Order: sequence, then C-alpha cells, then structure tokens
Amino acid sequence: SASFSPALSRAQQLQLLYVACPKQRLQLAVQLIHEHLDQHQSLAVASDISKKVGDSISKSQRQYLLRQQLKAIKEELGEGDDKLEEDDLGSLQRRLQEAQLPEEAAKTAERELKKLRRMSEQQPGYSSVREHLEWMAGLPWS
Repeated sequence: SASFSPALSRAQQLQLLYVACPKQRLQLAVQLIHEHLDQHQSLAVASDISKKVGDSISKSQRQYLLRQQLKAIKEELGEGDDKLEEDDLGSLQRRLQEAQLPEEAAKTAERELKKLRRMSEQQPGYSSVREHLEWMAGLPWS
C-alpha cells in the first residue's frame, strides 16, 4: 500500500497508487520524499531565523526594561543622575553662549540643545547631537 507516509497528501498517495510499475512507483516515492524534505528544511531554516530575530527583540526589550528599572531604583534611592545630566547640559549651554556664535548658529545650537534635553542618553542620535554641540562650542567664532 502507498499510505506508508502520513506526510504525503491524499493526491500524492493516489498518484503513487496509479503507477503500475514498481520501479517507477519507487522513483516517484523518492521524488515525493525529497520534495517533502526540501520543504521541511526550508521551514526549519525559516523557524531558526524567526527564533534568532525573536531572541534579538526580546533581548533589546529586556535591556530597555532593565534600564527603566535601574532608573526607578536610582530615583528611589535619590541617586538619579538627571541633575548631573542637567548640570552637564547647563555647562554645555554656558560654553555655547560664551563662544559668541553668529545669530544663525546660535539659533541652531539652541534648537539642538532643546532636542537634546528631551532625549534619553540611550536614544539613537543622542551622542551625535551632543558631539555636534560640543564641536560648535569649541570652535573659535570670533
């Protein structure tokens, strides 16, 4: 009987039954099994990729959650670094004012500083905005 493999569809099983020659039936069975294995391997690869992506996403979510918990713990202990960060940004603002930037550059620096204050240090782009402002404060404008 051709119903030896539950992996074969009903149509494939019937196809095997209609082949009268045992050699041709065996060749067809081997072909169908290879097709099934190829499909199974493709699914396995897709499953592996999905698992890796899922692991990566869950890792970043876990890191975010841990950062938020650490921030809450520091605030609870009174060790929050928000004041330190604000002092640091205040220092940067003073250095930008002391640099005597041209009017257009000063407007840009103020806009970027406001953006920086709204951002978290972990956000993408924080360091590049910060670096840009540091660079502006360090240029000899006058």
